[in-house]
Amino acid sequence: MKSKFLHKSVRLNTFIEDSIRYFTLASKMSKWLDDITVDDVKYKISDKINGSIEEISDNRVVIKLENSFLRIHFMQCTYKTEYCTEIHIIHETDDEEISLFWDDKLDKLRRIFNRDWIIQDEELTLSILTGGL
Repeated sequence: MKSKFLHKSVRLNTFIEDSIRYFTLASKMSKWLDDITVDDVKYKISDKINGSIEEISDNRVVIKLENSFLRIHFMQCTYKTEYCTEIHIIHETDDEEISLFWDDKLDKLRRIFNRDWIIQDEELTLSILTGGL
């Protein structure tokens, strides 16, 4: 069976650098992921997502899994939003359960930053997101 590309995204009320820490530092990851191991080489966030870090940059983390890649992209929601980061996860997988895993984990991560707020397109001009309180 051919692998499929799974795309999941979430908007967080924080700046990019802080959101990257929640995908690269074990102390931050443990707040929203249950079973994690992260060091210079190994990257394990579940039994099915286990690999090695290939790249960490200003806006991307790439993890090499056994037979595929997990790419996590970070971007400012708009050029005016200082405190809104959009995270896109691209996961090459043929495992249907991975979609539910990411839905659950990204919702948990969103609640850390946003509580119950799901940031909509029309809200991107709010002063809380642009830094103009």
